[in-house]
Amino acid sequence: MVVDEIYYGNDGAPHFHNESNPAVVEHGFVFDSDVLENALKTIYEQKFNPVTEIEYNMFKETFRCFNLATQKGTKGFDMDKVFVDQLNYNNAVYSAFRVHRLQNDIAAKLIGSDGKLKSFRQFSQDAMPIASHSNGVWLQTEYNTAVRRAHIAAQWQHYEKNKDILPNVRWMPSTSITPGEDHRVFWGTVLPVNDDFWNRHKPGDRWNCKCDLESTGDATTGTPTKQLQKKDIPQPGLENNPGKDAKLFSNKAPMIANAHPGAKKAVDDFLDKEIGKSPIETQKVKSLAAIARKKQLDKMEPLLDEKIKKIVKNEKEINVGFTKYGNKHLYSDTFGKKDKQIKISDLKGLEKKLKKATYYGESDLVHTRKDDIKYFYYFKDPKNEIYYHVAEKRNTTKENVTINRFLYSITKRPPKLKK
Repeated sequence: MVVDEIYYGNDGAPHFHNESNPAVVEHGFVFDSDVLENALKTIYEQKFNPVTEIEYNMFKETFRCFNLATQKGTKGFDMDKVFVDQLNYNNAVYSAFRVHRLQNDIAAKLIGSDGKLKSFRQFSQDAMPIASHSNGVWLQTEYNTAVRRAHIAAQWQHYEKNKDILPNVRWMPSTSITPGEDHRVFWGTVLPVNDDFWNRHKPGDRWNCKCDLESTGDATTGTPTKQLQKKDIPQPGLENNPGKDAKLFSNKAPMIANAHPGAKKAVDDFLDKEIGKSPIETQKVKSLAAIARKKQLDKMEPLLDEKIKKIVKNEKEINVGFTKYGNKHLYSDTFGKKDKQIKISDLKGLEKKLKKATYYGESDLVHTRKDDIKYFYYFKDPKNEIYYHVAEKRNTTKENVTINRFLYSITKRPPKLKK
């Protein structure tokens, strides 16, 4: 199998990078055997479709493994919350792909050579070696590597933040008791944080690598001039820089690149239901919304100097203006959330539109508010079904009462007047 070629040597023994003895490799995660046994029963009883769905409990346990690795690798670092959330989200993506592959490898053992469903006992005997192998040595190798790569990701975030003070990064030798030849050519290399070399090579780009990095103000050494060997080239799934893309394993990882048919859709559907959107994508959406909001509020700032006289009940004349508080509500509440019929164009030329609007009514509050608004006046556009809500704030002191009236909201629904 492709995964065997990555995780194992030619002799079939576990391949732990920079370790001649697998016994000295760090062990810190054990897959719950009950979860595995129950997954076999679920697959055998065909309670879900392994092609289009993801076995939830097996996913949950796998996800726990990589989140534990992330916690261990990033411990002691002051990490940006969105970046850590993205690391964990990408752990969920990888976990889901991993489970999809395993559940389909297991399901392939359901039917015997005679074309009939095997007995559960026979199926279990045939499938358990695959399942325990995947969630044994394979998963331990991934866990060890994930711990190191989470640590590299945390370091890289730190280096990026502090590059004005310490602009360079040094590749440190392996901390293994018996280091191999892998990466030895890079030991001692010093290059700027933003050097393209770090996009192509870095500690943790081979399984179970125990090399490290440190920030430094020392002079750069240049890139190694020796011809690189196969042992120095990043292995599939580890060629990315996790400190930049928040992925402990890239999309070239065997579990993703060699996924079974239907995996991508099954994973997407599962994550949409169980996890939600990517934190970075959510942050991008929030950032774009914040940019659009600021841009519109900047356009509305000249309104703060406007004062408009309006005639209300009993021929009373009032002054209506605009405030930053009111403008924010006009944008974020009226346009953004509650009344989807109001367009951004309706916020243009508000002072002219309000001048032309005719008196519609007024009302006390239905409920007490915390923002000191005590009363509302309503005006209607003479040509369109658009209503302008003018708020009245009253600030009462021992000496006097200060009244401030400003445009607060726009709707296409007639306001309810309190009688």
